[in-house]
Amino acid sequence: MRLKANGADGEVSLVAYVSLRDGAPARMLDDPKEMLDDLKELMRSAPPSMRPGRLYLTHKIPRLPSSKLDLRGLMALDEVNVQNERANLAAAAEAGPAGGDCIAHTVARVWQEVLQMPVGGPEDDFFDVGGDSLKAIRFILDLERALGLELSLTLITEAPKFAKLCEALKEHRTTGCVPLVALKPGDGSSPLFIIHGLGGNVAGLFPMARRMTYPGAVIGIQARGLAGKDPPHTTVAAMAAEYLREVKARQPDGPYNLCGYSFGGLVAFEMARRLRESGDEVALVGLFDTMMSPLRWPVRSWLAIVRGRVVRFAAGVIAAPIRTWPVAVWKMGCRAGARLRSFLKSAPTRVLKVEASALLASARYRPGLYPGKLTLFTPMEREPGLPSLKAIWRKHAGALSIIETAGDHWTMFSPPNAESAAASLTHCLLACPERTFPPVAASLHHS
Repeated sequence: MRLKANGADGEVSLVAYVSLRDGAPARMLDDPKEMLDDLKELMRSAPPSMRPGRLYLTHKIPRLPSSKLDLRGLMALDEVNVQNERANLAAAAEAGPAGGDCIAHTVARVWQEVLQMPVGGPEDDFFDVGGDSLKAIRFILDLERALGLELSLTLITEAPKFAKLCEALKEHRTTGCVPLVALKPGDGSSPLFIIHGLGGNVAGLFPMARRMTYPGAVIGIQARGLAGKDPPHTTVAAMAAEYLREVKARQPDGPYNLCGYSFGGLVAFEMARRLRESGDEVALVGLFDTMMSPLRWPVRSWLAIVRGRVVRFAAGVIAAPIRTWPVAVWKMGCRAGARLRSFLKSAPTRVLKVEASALLASARYRPGLYPGKLTLFTPMEREPGLPSLKAIWRKHAGALSIIETAGDHWTMFSPPNAESAAASLTHCLLACPERTFPPVAASLHHS
């Protein structure tokens, strides 16, 4: 495996080459594609940073006379593979698909450009082959430009599989931005409502939602301002009021299940407070790694974060041989800035406005008291130095429950960590009684 910077923006991806040893089972030689599929399945259990974006089978991995890996030879081999993929894609597009299916070829081309991986078949799933919320935004925007259509950012959650997506585009099912987005169907059980994170869209919640075994529906709530001319909200109170109207229209009576990711946890908390004040039943309030505005973090937290990042950066450089320090510094810098560069490159103006509005709303918000129980989901790989979730929320809730899930703040809903988040959330929903506490009079003060 090796790291490769793709494009002018320096975005880094992981590429893997596999070579069969002498004596490998005959079935591997007869069907190498099946073997690669098996390897991809195994690699889903690895951390996201260790899962390759592209996987190739080669007759022989280039090596030096000393038996060490020949990096120059591997780079040349990789360049040949990339050029072959581009040539095959261009030839297919130029030849024209059977039946004039230009939409499928356009989707396949954009798919490969965004995911750095060609479409393997009609059942390929965008999120299972490396897609995340940022790549979903870039993918939809590139499709808009290529097809000349105005698309909803939630289209990829409604049709994540290649064939279904092409079918939706052929039928021009490009609905505008609506607050409630169905992430998983359900029966008559109380649905679960999950509020968006800082960027406002709910695409990143999809991998976790569809892995849940909870019988009720899972419904994402996305921010105003992602489509149309309506400006985004700039206060948590305004978001909570509008989202509650939508929730009440979908589910007139409780018990209500509310969750929020990151910034969305603040909105879920405020919605739960208002429901309790109005005498409604609230079964679950789940906050996924939700903190207050960074402007309100204590100075010691900022110092601890900066110190930890400097120490990790220095340790990574020192661990490399002295002659490779310049390359090591460059690689670590690429990794550190890849997420920000990818977001700024892919995010349209409307998404940046939604995020800026959410940051402003977070800074303005002063949570009051929720007399019920809060369930705090904290990622196992949470960055050291960040304010403790327990310390933040214990003075704002009647009771706390803290549950660890796999991954970090950015990857807790991405495969394979989505399995952990889905299982934990499903367990909480199934364990919730229909009434966890009696309703109280509407006498609490709104902050």
